[in-house]
Amino acid sequence: MLPCWPGSYGDGGYECKLCMPGSFSNISGAQFCYNCPPGTTNNYMHTDCDPCPKDHYSEDGKACLLCPAGTYTPAAGGAVFCQQCANITEVVTVTVQRNVFAQHINLVPNYCAGQVQFEVFDAVGAALGAV
Repeated sequence: MLPCWPGSYGDGGYECKLCMPGSFSNISGAQFCYNCPPGTTNNYMHTDCDPCPKDHYSEDGKACLLCPAGTYTPAAGGAVFCQQCANITEVVTVTVQRNVFAQHINLVPNYCAGQVQFEVFDAVGAALGAV
């Protein structure tokens, strides 16, 4: 009989099989692998489950997937789903003094993942970039 190493399983015979993606075994001689819970996936050696990193999720514990555009996870630590970014359309107008000329620009906040990024437009609506 061959005792299987952690990260694999066997039936007590002469063959060990690596745990499938999304599963693990953390003892020698395991006869089966445990499934990783949602919000996690197996580590490299299949000996434990690690939480999904920030902006990733796992509904079934098989793989951590990147959140689709316009969504996020608030922090690392096992997200099962991604949250929608806030859709706020307020506009902040500021005046920038350049030499003797004043220029009005509009700042449109983009709220996502707890961060605010401003899209910058001139007074006639032409995009100037982001800050």
